[in-house]
Amino acid sequence: MINTKQGMIRKPLWGLWDNKTPLANPHKGWYLHYYDNGLGCYQDKLDRDDYLLDFPCFNHVYLRCGWCYLEPEEGKYNWELFDEVIRRWWKKDRRCSFRVCTKETGVDQAFATPTWVKDAGCRGEMINGTWEPDYGDPIFLEKFNNFMQALGARYDGAPFLEFVDVGSFGEWGECHTESTSNRTWPIEVMKEHIDMHTRAFRKTQVLLNYDMVALRRMYDGSEEELLDYAVKAGLGVRADSGCVSFYQERYGLSSMQIPGYFQPLTANGPCDLELGHYEPCQPYFNEGYTMLAACYEINVTFGGFHGYARDFLRDWPHFANEIGNVMGYWYFPQAVYVPESMRAGERVAFGMTWENRGTSTAYYKFNTWLKFTHTASGKVFWQACDQSDNTVWAPKGYTEELYSARLPKDAPAGEYTVAIGLFEPNNTDYKLPEGYENCADYPFPGRPIMIGLNQDLRDEHGCYRVSDITVGVYQDIPYEGVSVRPLLWPGFDKSELPG
Repeated sequence: MINTKQGMIRKPLWGLWDNKTPLANPHKGWYLHYYDNGLGCYQDKLDRDDYLLDFPCFNHVYLRCGWCYLEPEEGKYNWELFDEVIRRWWKKDRRCSFRVCTKETGVDQAFATPTWVKDAGCRGEMINGTWEPDYGDPIFLEKFNNFMQALGARYDGAPFLEFVDVGSFGEWGECHTESTSNRTWPIEVMKEHIDMHTRAFRKTQVLLNYDMVALRRMYDGSEEELLDYAVKAGLGVRADSGCVSFYQERYGLSSMQIPGYFQPLTANGPCDLELGHYEPCQPYFNEGYTMLAACYEINVTFGGFHGYARDFLRDWPHFANEIGNVMGYWYFPQAVYVPESMRAGERVAFGMTWENRGTSTAYYKFNTWLKFTHTASGKVFWQACDQSDNTVWAPKGYTEELYSARLPKDAPAGEYTVAIGLFEPNNTDYKLPEGYENCADYPFPGRPIMIGLNQDLRDEHGCYRVSDITVGVYQDIPYEGVSVRPLLWPGFDKSELPG
């Protein structure tokens, strides 16, 4: 605990908490499977002008479709399939993520891998009316790698893109073949599928599908080797599918098979948990406790559902609200430390104790600011807390930070309100794809991050009032240098000291 014996006062903030209001924060929360199992689900029942603005903690739309839709002819790309959706939702401060699949199981999508790849000589076989490519065939790898390079050249680092997950292997891009051939490919092929994504997306976070490791089931050490490879490549992780009866009946409430496989990957990047298809999975929601258990067990940042968003929100509003807050970071200030007194021009220390009640760390660094407002005049002074680092605020843990602040010499004396704020700085390091427009930047000091305090304390800038302080007038105290005294040791005759 910060030492209050050195001229600081500790002010607990417990009575000011708000753990009910859904906090609309970036890089965490719910998403909708917009394209899923083809192009018909699940946007087909959503009004075109409905951007789910009332859906608590909603973050983005997930675009999951076959390679065949995006490259119907070799080298000719149908980017508008993604762009038309992304442009509309981004204008409403909604983002996107995507997966490109090479295998579906419905006969209406017999060739998720384009037929021109087969015609070029790629090996594969028809299974139950759908074509499974040989995922290690040199032609397949060459053609899909070319596609990924084009995809990355267009979208890598775009501010609207949260993540891309590895979907080039297995049914529905889930990186297993358990619903059809039940075949396993050599580990070097699996590594190449990872590499095709990380070569193309060097700025945007890439996620590994957990099933690539957990459902490999060779038990020869290759699972651990593949996991280690993904960790070293910097991948986050995705799990399909939570709240599914098969997993819950075998692995308990959370329905997570091998939770330990997630931990080294969540050190790199976010964990994305996809719920199973809405109708059959409802009996396994358990009022939200199943997903809540999974969120804490595997450190979930994003949660997606297979189903119609309006139905989900109508049936499970409490579920949507509370778990929306829990996913990812969820910050609560425990206490603020303020100096007993301060003068204009004097450097003093402030402190905060932060609690992260969320299920993961944040993977983006936010800037912490102190805001001093002179009560009489309304004059505002900002102080950047450069010593702060929210990315190390661990879930279910407490972090104490000390900040250095100094008001200018000409700051008026009197009573001040002290407010604290977290802000995501505006992103200027990106190149938008052709056909996109820049969204307006947030005013100084950036996009405000909502925290778990009473929202009545939140001001027009997005800071939260946490204390008052009296500031005295500036005093020009001369600097007298450093006083040098002789060293003391046991037996030293103190009478010999001057004075």
